[in-house]
Formats: sequence, structure tokens, C-alpha cells
Amino acid sequence: MPIFSSKRCLLIMLLGLSVSHCRDRARDRQPFTTSESATKPGLVDPKATPETQRLFQSLGMAMAGRPLLGQENALHEGAFQLKGLKPDGFQSDIRELCGKGPALVGFDVSSIVGDWWSELPQKIEGMKTFQAEYEDHMKKLHHRGGVIELAWHQTFPGSGEDSWKGPRELWRLMPEEECKKLSELGLGRPACGDHHDAYQHKLDILADFLDRLRTDDGTPIPVIFRPFHENSGGWFWWGAYGLDPNLYQKVFRSVWSYTVQHFQKRGIHQILWAISPAGAGLTREEYVAYLPGLDLVDVLGYDYYGSDQSPAVQDMRMIVELAKESSKIAAVTEGGPNHSGDRASWREKEWTAYQLGPFLNDDIAKQIAFYMLWYNRPGSNQYWGPHEGHPTAADFQSLCDRFTFDSDFVMSR
Repeated sequence: MPIFSSKRCLLIMLLGLSVSHCRDRARDRQPFTTSESATKPGLVDPKATPETQRLFQSLGMAMAGRPLLGQENALHEGAFQLKGLKPDGFQSDIRELCGKGPALVGFDVSSIVGDWWSELPQKIEGMKTFQAEYEDHMKKLHHRGGVIELAWHQTFPGSGEDSWKGPRELWRLMPEEECKKLSELGLGRPACGDHHDAYQHKLDILADFLDRLRTDDGTPIPVIFRPFHENSGGWFWWGAYGLDPNLYQKVFRSVWSYTVQHFQKRGIHQILWAISPAGAGLTREEYVAYLPGLDLVDVLGYDYYGSDQSPAVQDMRMIVELAKESSKIAAVTEGGPNHSGDRASWREKEWTAYQLGPFLNDDIAKQIAFYMLWYNRPGSNQYWGPHEGHPTAADFQSLCDRFTFDSDFVMSR
């Protein structure tokens, strides 16, 4: 079932414009400058479960070998549905092409916490349905050796406005004591903290879900959690664009730090924390400025969409080098061609020449732990990855042996 929607993007597509208009990550990004945060070796959570620690170590090993191939929503939607196959936690478009399933699958937290529904009866029923499906698919994926990644297209807490329309006022999620500190620095903001309780309620719903996400013997299943993604731009309400850099850095670190600590206080220690600024042309200084702090992230991600990934290679080199220096994981956390469902614009060598090839053929940029394609959604003709019968399928299949898949990845089970 569809879980990712944008009325703004839908309107753009209805008007006949390219999807790249609503996913162009560079056009409204504002440069930042700041000194780098202190590097803290080890995981963000000092009490991370043994399985979470082994996942981190295994991802580090993948950086030196074959990266994991992943896709958003891969297990519950795809072109495989057009053949009458049902989302059963096993079928996927990648499996049909490469003979093995994705080693990494992305799920959206919005469906777990009820962000997609405004009316209470629908919210309760929707959450119940998605939580059951997600839990089933996640457990099956983990049993096969795959990795769970959580992103969050969060509606604005308190108002319910979607990710693309909420006010750019991240400080409204801050705890009261942090708002006081902000005021003492002369950076106080109206309504600071007024939606903190609503945000905390969402975190509690997710914490309850993760607490239930266990193997048959009761072992917590590790996940990669990537909240506030693409914060370098202005398309999401938590983005930095247009805000004073000094203010944003303090607010973002405060909200992120609170989020991390909230899960730890709830006894949830199975999370690797990922961040993913977006857009080609980021300098090292800019990239680091968009982080909550190197001490608060485990995975240094990067989101980039474009008809040619070559411009992003230099950025990925920088991120790989930063990850190695700071004992972090480097990854392409979202990617794919921006022509999506327009079959006429796909090229014969789409993957080898323009999408995956530029990373895989660069000695430094290829040292990533994983590459995450965005979803395939036949219902709205949106495809950021290939599928059986797609004009670029053969080209993609030629790269299958360059990646790691679910049954290949050695990690805690």
C-alpha cells in the first residue's frame, strides 16, 4: 500500500512537469560554515545491544567489500504486484532481477505512528494494519540476514501539516529547558517547545513498536533510524534553508539529542543513528554543519537524485573519508534517476553509465556500506529502480554481482 505521498509533488506531476522539480535537492540549499564537532569513537548509544554492535561492524566491513543494495518499500510494493504476486515480506523487484532480495529495506515511520491519518478511527486502524505488516516483514527480512532502515516523513507535530507544508520551526519540538537556554543566548523563538509533548507522544509509539520488534527468542532486532533526512534543504519543514545557521545548528542538535536520549531512557538500545543531507556540491565544512554533531550519528548518509550521479561522486568521496576518520559508516541513503515513470527517458546504460556505475567505478566513492534506491510504485507509475521487463533491466542485472543481498550479508540473527 502507498505510504509516501506529497500533494505538492502530485500537483507538479499533474501539471506535466518533471519529478525532478519536486526532488531537486540543490536549488534551495543554503551554504553553512561551522567548526567540526568533536569526534567520538564508537556508537552513539553506549549501551547498544550486541546485535546492534555487530550490525555496525558488519556495515563497516561492507565498506571494504561489496556494498549492500537496498530499496525503500521493497517488500510491500513494486512492479511484482502487477503479476498478481502479493507483498508477503519476500517478493521484491530486486529479487526478480538478481535472484536474491535486497539486503536493506526502507520503511517509513509515519505509518507506524499514524502520521498519514487525521481522523482518530482511521488513524487507529491504519496504525494497527501497518504496524502488523511492518513487524512481519521486518522479522522475515532480519531472519534472512537483511537490514531494516527507518526514515520518517513526519507531519508537523500538533498541526498535522505534511512534511512539505509544515512551518520551518523545528524549535517547537524542543524541551522547555532547551528553549530557556536558547533565550539566554539571545536566540529565543515564539512558541518554542509548544509541540514538544506531541512529538514525544510519537516517539513513544515508535519506542513501543521497536520494543516488540524481537526475534523468536526475545532478542531486540537492530535498525538504522534516519530521522530529519535531507535537512540541508528547504523542501521539508525541518530543513535549514533560510534560517540563521547559528540558530539552526543549536536547535537541530537539541531536538536530535533529545530524540536519542528519549529512546535510551525507554530502554531501546537497538538503533544505529543515521543522518543524510542532500544535494550535489557539498563541501566537507557544509556537510558537517548539517549534522547534529559527529558524536550523535553512526551513519553518514547522503541523498542524491539526478539523471546522472556523476556530480555526486566527489561528495561521496568526501563522506567516505570523513566516515573513516571518525569511525562512522558511509552510505548513499537515497538515490535514483529523476525521470522515474517516464519510460521514454530511461537510457540503455542507465545503471552502468549514469546511476550506480559512477560510484562503483570510483576507488573511493565505492567504499560505501549500502546504496538505497527509492521505491517502485506501480499504482502511481513511479519507479526509481528497475524491475522485470523494464527497458533497463538487463543493464541493472549486469551489476548484481557488485552488490551484497539479504542472504549474503553476515550479521547477527
